[in-house]
Amino acid sequence: MGRQFFYLLLTYLIFRASLDAGYILFVNRHFEYSGFILGLEFLNYAISWLAFLASTIFCSVKGRNVSDYIYSVAIVTVIGPITSYYGMTEGHILPVALSILAVALMFILSKASFVKVPVAVRINEGTKVVIVISAFSVLYLTVWYFYSGAVKNFNLNPSLVYEYREESRLLTSTGVLAYINSWVYQVFLLFLFSYSLLIKNFKWMLFLFLVQAFFYGVTGHKSLILYPLMILGIYFGTQYSRKTIFIPAISTMSILLPLGWYFISSDILLGSMFIRRVYFLPAQLTYQYIEFFSNNEFVFWSNSVLASFIDYPYDIGLGDLIGRSMGTEMNANNGFVASGYAHAGLFGVLVYSVLLGLLIRVIDVWSKPLPIWFALALVIIPLRNALTASDLLTVILTHGLFLAMMILLVMRSKFIQIAKTPR
Repeated sequence: MGRQFFYLLLTYLIFRASLDAGYILFVNRHFEYSGFILGLEFLNYAISWLAFLASTIFCSVKGRNVSDYIYSVAIVTVIGPITSYYGMTEGHILPVALSILAVALMFILSKASFVKVPVAVRINEGTKVVIVISAFSVLYLTVWYFYSGAVKNFNLNPSLVYEYREESRLLTSTGVLAYINSWVYQVFLLFLFSYSLLIKNFKWMLFLFLVQAFFYGVTGHKSLILYPLMILGIYFGTQYSRKTIFIPAISTMSILLPLGWYFISSDILLGSMFIRRVYFLPAQLTYQYIEFFSNNEFVFWSNSVLASFIDYPYDIGLGDLIGRSMGTEMNANNGFVASGYAHAGLFGVLVYSVLLGLLIRVIDVWSKPLPIWFALALVIIPLRNALTASDLLTVILTHGLFLAMMILLVMRSKFIQIAKTPR
């Protein structure tokens, strides 16, 4: 074992220990009423650690491809939380086993060199076209928020977002606008932010960050304000070390800092946003999805691509259905493991794992001439949503993964042209 891999493994171990501490000291203490119980049992806890360790052995120390970083993200957002949740709650092993299988299959397919990816595309002036479209889209959404009246719900206080979010959504994101608006603040604006960082235009970066803060204030989606910060973290983490260790390191800090703030101030807001919402809620929902659809009808994509052929068996959408089964009004959407199981059980999980792995394989190939931080910045938000927040097919379309990949292809053409230009 090399020294660098030892340090990487140690960082993952600290991350997992931080998850456990966050669950015991914060999540269980304040959210036991919502299912975050504490039921430590030695055998389950030992198995949870062994499962986590087994998943980390394939982690790459040096991030040579986007897939190396995505696998690290999967470890800290999928495997770490669900193994910790299993060890803390005496839950059954199936969700853990399915999550590890899914992430492993995703990783294997993302490295499948036998999968040939078409790359012979040359797009003249493509970068300028993407910049113009992105800038126009950001301008459109800004104007639309004023015209629709949604700006009257502007609020930057994260503790009050739920009072305004639904009203803003009804005013601005009905029908096709739900797709377009999502593309603007999850793809187009982040592309402009990343491109400004690429060309070192810091004034535009600041301006775009403020625009994203405005979008957060109107929509009430707290994650929007974190997206530019994630891109900055990716830039500094990859630009100066090219090692994946920064992902578990930053993730550990995202647990320990809110936990420390909680002990200092007794304020639970940051802990709820990060420790509970980012890490343990997706794990809990994976358990809930698998439990529900182990005892009820699968959906078989009757709510999406197969809607014309199969009748949807429920009266409300998947997220609302799971939220209702938990006794809440939460729209409980979740990532590719849970949603894949909802569609077709183990087969659905395998289908989504293969599809996601192949998409990451394409991203790896298309990102080759680009700075790795820039390629990762373009796709990280949709891919993270696929891992923990939404149905994979929804991520491809609504959350803009396909669109981000098209921008990646355009930028690839630009960097190939630069490389071929005589110096």
